[in-house]
Amino acid sequence: MKRFLTLILVFVFFISYAQNLTHKFEHIGIKEGLSQVCVNAILQDKNGYIWIATQDGLNKYDGYTFTYYKPNAANNNTLRNNVIKTIFEDFDGNIWIGTAGGGLSCFNPATEIFTHYLNDPFNKSSLSNNDVYAIFQDKDSTLWIGTYGGGLNKFIYSKQIFESYQYSDIDTNSLSGNTIRAICEDNEGNLWIGVDEGGLNKFDKEKRHSNGFYTILIIPIP
Repeated sequence: MKRFLTLILVFVFFISYAQNLTHKFEHIGIKEGLSQVCVNAILQDKNGYIWIATQDGLNKYDGYTFTYYKPNAANNNTLRNNVIKTIFEDFDGNIWIGTAGGGLSCFNPATEIFTHYLNDPFNKSSLSNNDVYAIFQDKDSTLWIGTYGGGLNKFIYSKQIFESYQYSDIDTNSLSGNTIRAICEDNEGNLWIGVDEGGLNKFDKEKRHSNGFYTILIIPIP
């Protein structure tokens, strides 16, 4: 009898222990203050704020309340589009925002001022496309922007201009496609670029060819 009771107690202990180990998710949606339930990207900045990219504007969350950033036709110091695809914090603490159709925006949290960069079809040094899907800053502080249909952009901050790299069917060293989904940098300073239906590209920034393109190694995905 005593052994049976001991087994019962051990069983109850393990059940209780297992229940305490159950993972619990906290749900934050419209009821809790989020502007929209489709979240495309999340970033925690150096001050601890959480930035959430949604289909209905940019949200900043301090753990208790939300601050919203949305377009306002009557105010130039707002976003240009409600659909936020990607967000990135640069080394200076600026928040870079890629939108679907509204180009690239830079938000300075200290001044709360937006700077906007849009495609100008008459200016080859402008952003190549207003759909921005990826943003990355390399170790040299250069900002790279991946667009939907416009290829890869290098932002030359000192001149406030963009240098674009796009697919060319006559150059095997060009990008494998013009829709960029992801960008990162390896320890050797090479950029790795994820291309929609174009596989993975390795971008050697140090090697130039006579035609002006850098070496890009295309790694096909079977």
